[in-house]
Amino acid sequence: MPDFPQKTTLPSGYEIAFRERETGDPDSPAILMLHGLGDDSTAWEHWTEDDHVFSGWNLYAVDLPGFGSSPGLNSSTNLFPKMVELVAEFIAVKQVKHVAVVAHSMGGVIGSLYCFSLLMGRGGEIPEAWSHNSSTMPPELSEPIPDGPELVGFINIEGNLTSADTFVSGKAVAANESSRFTRWMAGFIEAMIRSEHDSDRRYASALLGCEKKGFLAAAQALLTWSELANEKDAWCGALSKWLPINKLYIAAQDSIPAETRSWLDENKIKYEMTDPAGHFVMNDQPEKTAHLIESCLTEWNM
Repeated sequence: MPDFPQKTTLPSGYEIAFRERETGDPDSPAILMLHGLGDDSTAWEHWTEDDHVFSGWNLYAVDLPGFGSSPGLNSSTNLFPKMVELVAEFIAVKQVKHVAVVAHSMGGVIGSLYCFSLLMGRGGEIPEAWSHNSSTMPPELSEPIPDGPELVGFINIEGNLTSADTFVSGKAVAANESSRFTRWMAGFIEAMIRSEHDSDRRYASALLGCEKKGFLAAAQALLTWSELANEKDAWCGALSKWLPINKLYIAAQDSIPAETRSWLDENKIKYEMTDPAGHFVMNDQPEKTAHLIESCLTEWNM
């Protein structure tokens, strides 16, 4: 596959950028890969360019709107549901029949919403506590996806689950509130460039290419999803916990906040540690992480 993103115009008219690795068989199950805040589809290049992992799966890594080579959206209102809608359109264009979602960081919230919409499109019911007449309704829920693919499972890599996971997004929004966002963003990118880790330097390249307005809008959406839904759960965690699907959370010992790990333990959610690694687990330990995911997908797709 080419080392640059391809583009396709969706039925809605939006031109989305993506990387892919296909088996040649349109009936092969697919893996949809969703990157994090400020990132792009290069987050998954270790896998989209390696034929030795995920054999038998079609791989699709998109540039979410406002990131990579995909244009930003005109409005930040209902930002994540709009992203889900475009991702769903893309998957429909690819005529995917069975899909597994693998998401990183911010992509974990978008991936959770996409899984939610697939379930709703297949007749699922919103939890009673999330009634539209209730003040406990989550923010910006995405619409049901009719005739969507069958969901194999959801792999969430260092995705947002608690308020402790808003380290970067929180700093971005705080900087903007004090009119320091441009300076903060420049300093953040410089820190990534100077990092000793290859994964951070790759991320710096993605940050340089993203729309700064879109970065800030997505950071604000992440903070909204990280507000408390109840005494124990942030909205992002409540949604992920509720999803009645095959799922696994992957993190790194040196990266996961103690609050998030305690939350996973308390809610008995299956998770695995992939060390040594930082926040970009799939870049720092690509083979180990791929094999961990493959074992789950093999079990789930039997």
